[in-house]
Amino acid sequence: MGSAGPIGPRSGGIALAVLLQPRASDSRIVGIERAGDETYRLKVRVTAAPSEGEANQALIRLLAKTLGIAPSRIGIAQGAADRRKLLHIEGEPALLEEKLRPWLKGRS
Repeated sequence: MGSAGPIGPRSGGIALAVLLQPRASDSRIVGIERAGDETYRLKVRVTAAPSEGEANQALIRLLAKTLGIAPSRIGIAQGAADRRKLLHIEGEPALLEEKLRPWLKGRS
């Protein structure tokens, strides 16, 4: 992760750095965003409000659908109450990265 991108290795899957935008007009994966601290994060918008974990659950459902995995295979390792999150996603790393590839282009 960091300067190399938002995806990093993790035992049994990948770690994914995310920037979540709650209360958006639509729910979708936007693409890569470079943060002020020189790290890259996958920006994701959801319509849910950031109260009582609703935005986090919407994020997990959207990513699970995109990756074709059960929501239970995605966990929030850091940032449950923050827009900047670190997710742990269980699965074959190469397959998960392949499914995220369309949004990983254009990193600057």
